[in-house]
Order: sequence, then structure tokens, then C-alpha cells
Amino acid sequence: MHAFPEGLPAPGRSRMVLVLRAHDHLLDPKPGLGDPEEQEIDAYAGGDLGQQMASLLALAIAQRIRSGGVIRHAFEDDPLGSPLALDHYPPTLSMPRSRQLLPRVANDANLHDSEHYLNVFARFPAHDAVAVMRAAHQYADALWWADLDPRMSWIKLFGALEAAADNWDSSVRPDPVAQLKRRHKGLHDKLERKHPEALQIVAKSLSRILGAESKMIDFILNYAPDPPAQRPEFGQIDWTQLEPALHVLYDHRSRDLHGGIPFPEPLCSPPFFDINGVPTEAFPGHSASSGGAIWPAHRLPMYLHTFAYIAGEALRRWWLSLDKDKAPRMQ
Repeated sequence: MHAFPEGLPAPGRSRMVLVLRAHDHLLDPKPGLGDPEEQEIDAYAGGDLGQQMASLLALAIAQRIRSGGVIRHAFEDDPLGSPLALDHYPPTLSMPRSRQLLPRVANDANLHDSEHYLNVFARFPAHDAVAVMRAAHQYADALWWADLDPRMSWIKLFGALEAAADNWDSSVRPDPVAQLKRRHKGLHDKLERKHPEALQIVAKSLSRILGAESKMIDFILNYAPDPPAQRPEFGQIDWTQLEPALHVLYDHRSRDLHGGIPFPEPLCSPPFFDINGVPTEAFPGHSASSGGAIWPAHRLPMYLHTFAYIAGEALRRWWLSLDKDKAPRMQ
């Protein structure tokens, strides 16, 4: 695995190589299990072991980390193994167009800070482990793509939050009928009156997709961090007004995905910095224009790095909250 603490793998910039040694004690799955006519994705998180560990580390310590693939195979009679580079693909990170969009990605990080997160993860039941892994993949992608394609980074951060919010909402509202009543009371009441026998079927069918925006915003507000320790002298966001800002950002994401209207260019640009070198949290002007479009300031509620900070901290708090038994850390 390759970590890029300074954001760039260019000569003279810091890059750290991490070696993951894993022991496989599981038998290969038998073919033919399950119904071939039915989709089964409840346990699917994507990626091989190296990619999964890289994503978990990226989320745990908020750094750009990518798997470079398998470079060595070993068996019981040869514990040190032999080099094997068939699946080795050194990750590459593109240069920013100007300044970095995620200034905090260059902050110092300690790999030991991931230990508690990984120990907690090892105790999860399958459904929680899959949810964290899915969110971690999306978050790791968001960090990686921020400078090359900020629009993709926005979309990936929303994907990470929605993966987590879906798991969290199901835990606080496990009954699909209760979810339907909370998210779509009109449909619930109509079914209850006219087709009560169909209420459970419809509610279960819609439970994963109903109210995606409200689930995600409820999730963020539940796990939202305090403001950063260092704040700019201008261009601050009102931390007590996160909810309306999140609705605006979700609307931009929906227009991008479903209407082909890209994220506003000012939100895909590097932030300004105050005299102390602290990046502004939100667009500091009254309005902005680009490509024939105009956005007033309230439609530009925060920069990508601010949203990445909120999303990352919320995801890490949720990750630790899933540790139900609070068992002693594994050694």
C-alpha cells in the first residue's frame, strides 16, 4: 500500500510505502451457492484485501492511501514467500491544477491512530463491517480524486455518507413500516386504509431508497464534529446552520447526477486563505459566476475541504459508535 501524506508522489515529495502481511485461513467459497436467479449483494463491499485495508486506513487517519496490489505469495512450507508482481500496479496521483483542494490532507498523521478503529472493526457483525467498508471505499476515492476531478470527489463523499446513513437509519428505525411512515406518511396512510396487506411488502421494498436525503442529513447532524481548531478570519460557515447548507449541497449533487448540471465551479476550486494561511470554509463573496451561470453566496455554502472534514469526522464517530460490546482491544 502507498500513502501520500503530502498529497503528491512527485520527486521530492513525501510518499510512504506500507506493507500488509495477511494470513488466509478461509477456504475458497464453493461455486453454485444461492439462487442464480436472485441478486445477492448484502455482503458485497468490493475490492480485494489490500484495497479494503487501504480504504479503512484512509478513513481512519484521513490520508490518501492506495493499494499497489500483491507483490509476494507465501505458503506453509515457505513462510517468507516469493516475489510475485503479476497484480502489482503502483498507484499514481495526479498533480493539482493549481492549489490543493484538500489542504488538510497534508496534515501530519500517525499510523498508530488507526489501531483502535481496526480493532473495533474486527469485532463488528457482518452487516456493520460491510457498511463501514462501503463507506470507507467511497471516502478513500473522494480523497484520491479531489485534485484531479473535484466533482467526482463531491459525489464520492455523498456516497460514503449515504452508505453509512442507510446502515444507521436501519438501526434506529429497524421497522420498514415505521420508516415509511416517517419518510412518506401520505403513502403509508393510503396503504394502511386501502391495502393494509400490502403495507409491509411496499415498506420493505422502499426501505433502502426512501428518504435518502433526509437520512443522510439526519446522520450528519447526529455525528457532526465541532468546528476545526483553526478557523479563518473570513469565510467561516455558521456551524449552527449546517442543516440548510447540507440541503443545498445535496441539491447540487442531485442536479449533477440526475440532470447533468455539474457542481458549481466555485465549489470545485481551491479555497482562499487568510493572512495566517488558514483556508476559508465557505465562499467569502456575495456571488460567483462561471460558464454562464451565477450562484449567490447561499448556494455556495462550503468548500470541498470543509465538507470532507465534516464527512470524515462524522464517519469516524459513527464507526466507533458501532462498537456495541466495548470489549478490550485485541493485541
